[in-house]
Amino acid sequence: MKRFLGLGCIMLLGYGCAPSLEPIGSPKDAVRVPAILGAWEKKDEGLHFLVEEGPDSSYLIKHTDKAGREFTLTAHLFDIGDALFIDTLLTEFPSSKSLEASGITLVHLTTVHNFAKVLETDPSVQLAPIDSKWLKDYLTQDPQALRHYIPDKDSAYVLLTDSTERINTFLHMCVTKHPEAFATDKSIEFTRPQ
Repeated sequence: MKRFLGLGCIMLLGYGCAPSLEPIGSPKDAVRVPAILGAWEKKDEGLHFLVEEGPDSSYLIKHTDKAGREFTLTAHLFDIGDALFIDTLLTEFPSSKSLEASGITLVHLTTVHNFAKVLETDPSVQLAPIDSKWLKDYLTQDPQALRHYIPDKDSAYVLLTDSTERINTFLHMCVTKHPEAFATDKSIEFTRPQ
């Protein structure tokens, strides 16, 4: 397997198109990728990230948005199929009084997991979230594939409500049989600060 380093995946934050109530893997199965440590940015949006090792194979991501507000996420990296994924969860955020959350952090205020597949890391990191339209169409055709919630038929939003094990199995199936499940045309890029 060609391993891509997962550093940018850590900074996924609100870019995930299908959040989950459960993580995509068990912390005991998380992998360490030392190359993700350090400073990263999404310069065009004024976002900055500092990735540090956390306890039990986790990473702590200190995120500063363009208004200077600081957020902390906990992240885990998982090998699923022949791909590397990251799961992020907001664990600390500014008080609601000071929070006019941008779209990149707003989705985490419900304390959901977001995840993405890592496409590449050199010289920048590119991540591909699951394509919400593909996922909605797939789950409409096979509603038993994963427990989920779609607020209304016109919504592209899909909230995964299934178990960690079933979500992990579903992602493995996507990696091996449905590469179109990942929004490679909407990949997210992060770079090292200059």
